[in-house]
Amino acid sequence: MKRWIGLVLFVGVLGFLLVGSLALAKWTAKQISTNPIGPSGRLERALKNAFPDISDSIGERGTPTITKTVTVGKHSLALVTLGTGGAYTDYYSVVRIVNTAGVLAFRVVSFECAGGSPKPLYFPSGSSVRHEERVELVPVPNTSAGLRHVSLSLNEKGDIDELHIQTFVWDNRKEVFVCIPELSTQVGPQTHDAAAYSWEKPVPLNTEVTASYTFGSIKTFPSTIQVKLLKIERIKENDPRYDMILRVNSDLKIGKKTGYEFLLAKVGLRYLDGSAPDDQQFMLNPLYLFVAYSADGKERYATLQNYPTGLMGLLVAKRYYVEGYIVFHVRSDDHKPRIGLLPDQTSPELAPTVWFQGWAGSDP
Repeated sequence: MKRWIGLVLFVGVLGFLLVGSLALAKWTAKQISTNPIGPSGRLERALKNAFPDISDSIGERGTPTITKTVTVGKHSLALVTLGTGGAYTDYYSVVRIVNTAGVLAFRVVSFECAGGSPKPLYFPSGSSVRHEERVELVPVPNTSAGLRHVSLSLNEKGDIDELHIQTFVWDNRKEVFVCIPELSTQVGPQTHDAAAYSWEKPVPLNTEVTASYTFGSIKTFPSTIQVKLLKIERIKENDPRYDMILRVNSDLKIGKKTGYEFLLAKVGLRYLDGSAPDDQQFMLNPLYLFVAYSADGKERYATLQNYPTGLMGLLVAKRYYVEGYIVFHVRSDDHKPRIGLLPDQTSPELAPTVWFQGWAGSDP
């Protein structure tokens, strides 16, 4: 009898251990697949080290996570979110997963473009009403992988106005993604020469112009950009956004002022080409991009840096398109101010090179 009782206890304990082991294995597998960085935050640290220019914002929208993996030989490549992004996009990059004695490590991979040395890149993905960015990691036959970034814009009729496709293929020997021009596409919109417009005849809303702009401060890069103003709004004191704008720009010491209100302009900007390497990125700052003047040309209005979906802090590289808002403090009785594009990032005191209409509607 005692022998049977002992056997039953032994089997019970063994079953408990087996069930517990299976549960633990299942839990561990789930943690690896759904939360691959683990408690140490190794993935987030790898991304912060690879992208020091935006390290403070990585993870502010959520923990960086793996969204897709592709096996390439002995390696696993993973498309990951950075937990940060632009006004309507999230940023993505690619890491190589390294398993050393059961401990996962992450190496942010590099991208090689013509005329530039290999370096890590991140790509926007998301959509607004008339613009969409998509990035996808796909397997390629013969144990390779590809990454494709697509940027699409629609015109007011809903037709495709602009299409950019950038394609990279994994090079097993170099262990980098290499840009393949033959698999990339660029279809530009109908653009206008900025020289066709002036103070008296400013660029209308939703009209894209090509203009010169110099990026950089210590080292400068003369470039070509495409710019359009998509929308103009006036924000009066009774608008809930009025106090919010004052609050997020408190460091500029701009307070309520009798006879003044805010002008909110939505801008679309693409860094088209220039002397910088293809993969070099630049951070936008409205103070060095645009300025607004009164209709009589006598008053230069204050430009505000911050708005929740503003241009401030957005990054562009060649062929990248971004949308965001800029804010100006303007006179309430000034119904037709002008918004000017500045020539470079270092000299906000210089005269604008292009003038845009700063009012809603199509009235001249």
